[in-house]
Amino acid sequence: YDRFFGVAPTLRTAALKTGFDVLLHGNFVLIPSFYIITGTVKGLTLSQVAAHYRSEGATASLGTTLYWTPLCILNFRFVPQHSRILVVSVLSFIHKTWMSWLSNRDRHKARIELN
Repeated sequence: YDRFFGVAPTLRTAALKTGFDVLLHGNFVLIPSFYIITGTVKGLTLSQVAAHYRSEGATASLGTTLYWTPLCILNFRFVPQHSRILVVSVLSFIHKTWMSWLSNRDRHKARIELN
């Protein structure tokens, strides 16, 4: 993002990078990709994946935006460029754990009800 938004450690630069990363990349690339990949691994058809995404996509997008917005602003504003990947990797692990819980909670409830 430095090429497009600059490298100055200012709040404006951090906000621009965060807006692009969270609002565009997160909601239109990351979340749909998560549902497509995990749905495929679970053996769901593309229409089942699409239905699953439609039922949870808004919650996933809102949760992702609320989680990543403050963290990305802090990361882009205060973390030196050479350490940003480490910070994002740790935070991403936490985010993917939540996404996994979100996308599997109904499946887990159904399994419990069968037993």
